[in-house]
Amino acid sequence: MSLGKLVTQTIVVDQYGEKPEMSSIVKRSFCRMIPFDHLSFLGSAARGWHDSISETYVVDKKILNEKKLLFHELNTIGIE
Repeated sequence: MSLGKLVTQTIVVDQYGEKPEMSSIVKRSFCRMIPFDHLSFLGSAARGWHDSISETYVVDKKILNEKKLLFHELNTIGIE
C-alpha cells in the first residue's frame, strides 16, 4: 500500500472488488514505467494505463465495503 492510498483511504481491487492476483499487481507496477503514463488520466475514463492494462481499479475502501455489505445482504433475502 502506498502513502497516497493510505492518505486517501483507497485500495486497488480487481473487477470483482477483491484483492488482485500477484500477476496483476506486478503488471500494474511495471506499467507505471510507461513514459507519459500520467497523461493517460486525461481521457474520458480518467483511468491510468497502469490500471487499465492490469485490469485493476482504485476505489474508496469505505464505499467498497458498503457496497459489498449491501450485495451480501441482498443475497440473504428469502433465506430463513
